[in-house]
Amino acid sequence: MGGEFFGHTYNESESETIEFEKGKIRRVYGHDYCGFEMLDPGASWIEFTDVGYRSLLFRVDRGFQEATPLVKKLKADGNRVSWEDGYYRYSLTIDEMGKETQNQTIEEQPIQPPRD
Repeated sequence: MGGEFFGHTYNESESETIEFEKGKIRRVYGHDYCGFEMLDPGASWIEFTDVGYRSLLFRVDRGFQEATPLVKKLKADGNRVSWEDGYYRYSLTIDEMGKETQNQTIEEQPIQPPRD
């Protein structure tokens, strides 16, 4: 089967953008899924945008017929971003990497052995 019920669907029902020291943080409520659309309860996610690219920092899918988890109380101050999802509180620090690290290829970066 296929068509509108089983394809990929993306839509944003609500979004909020906060500008801060390191770029922009965007909270989105919407749907981004593959499968049977009537069973998708929706999701919320946080994107970080800097010059030239966008990174997905966090995503949480809501429980079926539940109000949570859902990204809320998003704040950005200095280089710190914080939010809640109805179950946990999160805090993230965003720092720039030094120029010498930014330009290294994967082969040039040291690999740490696994810990036992």
